[in-house]
Amino acid sequence: MSTRDSMNGLVSDYLRNLWARFPQGPHFRMPWQVCYATMNLIGGAYEQLPHARPVRRSAASAHRSRVRSYVEKYLTDPDLTPSTIAQGCQINVRYLHRLYAFEKETLAKYILRRPSR
Repeated sequence: MSTRDSMNGLVSDYLRNLWARFPQGPHFRMPWQVCYATMNLIGGAYEQLPHARPVRRSAASAHRSRVRSYVEKYLTDPDLTPSTIAQGCQINVRYLHRLYAFEKETLAKYILRRPSR
């Protein structure tokens, strides 16, 4: 983040000052207001970033990673279906397909591309 931006500069100055006052990190007795203010300032600075992505994107990536791990583990199972994958990953089938709706490769293509062991 560029510190030329007024919000980023404010956060940068604040964090440097906080670090100078507490070089060993926050104390157990540090008031919750200080922690709350710090998190709000950092959050405000990140909101200003032009390419910030919503948290939901990260959750979807984590789900896709879990699906790939499940597929790798059960690739040789003849009963491997979207239903069993969804059940094994504790998501519903509709969400499973939606996870791959905007990806370069569908779930079915991913499974077919995998070499059987």
